[in-house]
Amino acid sequence: GDAPRYRPPLPGRLATDQGQLYSILDPAEPGVVQHPAGLFVLRFPGHWRVLVSARGDYVSYLVSPEAGRVPPSQLRTGVRVAEVVMSDVFRRQRWTPAAMLKHLLPAFLKDEPGMKLDGEPRPARLGGLEAAACTLRGPRKDAPGEHVKDIVVAEKVGIAFQLTALAPAEDSAGFQAAWEKIAADSTFGREGLARRDTSLEARRIVQQ
Repeated sequence: GDAPRYRPPLPGRLATDQGQLYSILDPAEPGVVQHPAGLFVLRFPGHWRVLVSARGDYVSYLVSPEAGRVPPSQLRTGVRVAEVVMSDVFRRQRWTPAAMLKHLLPAFLKDEPGMKLDGEPRPARLGGLEAAACTLRGPRKDAPGEHVKDIVVAEKVGIAFQLTALAPAEDSAGFQAAWEKIAADSTFGREGLARRDTSLEARRIVQQ
């Protein structure tokens, strides 16, 4: 069987929001945070803060100018990054980023039933990786008003990376430059990744 995923302890003071554990992380170097296992390095505006959250075995990192001021469920604007170790079957198929996004899109739409695909999926870049992206638009299930959610997926050495940028529709045009710079300046993946470092919940989605 698979070994359990490496899950670092959440740093700092823990709190709970809608059944989700989270913690605010103040990086040693403002604007830079590295995954404990070296899976990615996020580079973002220095005045933003990092929110590390966990639900079951699923851990994600969110950077936002609002982090620390409101609970995670009330954040209006932010960029979330998570990693998924793909199943052996999924890796052997050697799907392109576009095929991977098409496979995962129904799960994204199910998670936010009020949001709809806005335009067609498109080629993108995530750090130095080839990626695919799509935009969802509509009301969020836990927030009033129209929102825009951009999703970018890429893969390296059997690890899939997902970046999600979220903003209210009226702020999305101005926020786009910020999240695209984060996607471009950050680093995703490294050689020699341990393939048994796995997320059980994310693996279940990929294996559907």
